[in-house]
Amino acid sequence: MADEERKRMYDAARAEIMQFIQGHAGYSLDAEQPEAVAWQLAGGGTNFVVWGHYRDDPVIYKFFHPDWGAKRWRNESACLRHFAATGVVPAIYATVPETLIVMSCLPGRFIGDEAESGELDDEALANLGRELGGAVGRMVNTPLTEDGGGYAIARDYAIIPWNTDLCEAVRFYLKLCRRDQKLSPTGADPFYDASLALVENQIDRIPDQRHVIFHEDFHCFAHQGKLQGVFDLEMARLGTELMQLERVFRQCSPDGLHWRHVLEGYQAEAGRSVRAQDYVFMLAMGLFYYHIRITRWGTPDTRADYVSMYLPDMREEAWKYADYVDLDAYLPGLQELPHP
Repeated sequence: MADEERKRMYDAARAEIMQFIQGHAGYSLDAEQPEAVAWQLAGGGTNFVVWGHYRDDPVIYKFFHPDWGAKRWRNESACLRHFAATGVVPAIYATVPETLIVMSCLPGRFIGDEAESGELDDEALANLGRELGGAVGRMVNTPLTEDGGGYAIARDYAIIPWNTDLCEAVRFYLKLCRRDQKLSPTGADPFYDASLALVENQIDRIPDQRHVIFHEDFHCFAHQGKLQGVFDLEMARLGTELMQLERVFRQCSPDGLHWRHVLEGYQAEAGRSVRAQDYVFMLAMGLFYYHIRITRWGTPDTRADYVSMYLPDMREEAWKYADYVDLDAYLPGLQELPHP
């Protein structure tokens, strides 16, 4: 998207927010944050976020541009309400239908940055991991709501092609990847082909898993060693518990959060454990995350070699499972590639 178009969108966001503030007592804008503005103007993030206050409370104004934002506004509003009882997502202060959500502002920084900062001792780092696991346990234990009047996340989600039959949802993207393999200069890559085969072989495990509202773009903040919350739920949709755990597993690293601590918190809250075979499915979903993007979220653009663009990240993703999955068995040839 051209920079000038982003600038027009940002101006529209500011205008909408100012109109809201003028009509609602107690709301104000903070001083503009130049780095955040520059990042958004350069294409960072789909929607626009502006910082402010409601009386003494810091808030975020999230603006959804009308060209594409109405579906995202409906979904994020519904997801924030769906998970509200968990206490781990921002609280809604006010909304302007299909345009604006005013929500609580989470302090801190991305949890990975917090964990890898070197500022936390071993005990604090372990506790942070357990807090994250417990939060995820509460999220996946949140029951799906019955389809009734109004917007239902599972039924009405329409941001990207998806399906309440999750097997069909996954197959849709795999079929696009298979169809376009010959059109991509890198489509014949053996690892890429093996990644598709792995997901294809794991699809039949989906019906037996717990279905939940699954937060794919899993972002969370921590501050001074404490989890502050999970945010950016506009893309959350029907999925499975293991799909969600995969998104959390990738938050861990040798220099940051340790999966064993996250798993302890999750198991204590959710009351369920992760089996050896579950890691194979999680690995498959970690690769499927990139398959969706290679197909440009269901609208393939074969003018660019997106397979080549995402292959390094896919290989790095696979190596994260080396201690949990026999990679030789499920992704033949990966061991012959340089370890990232």
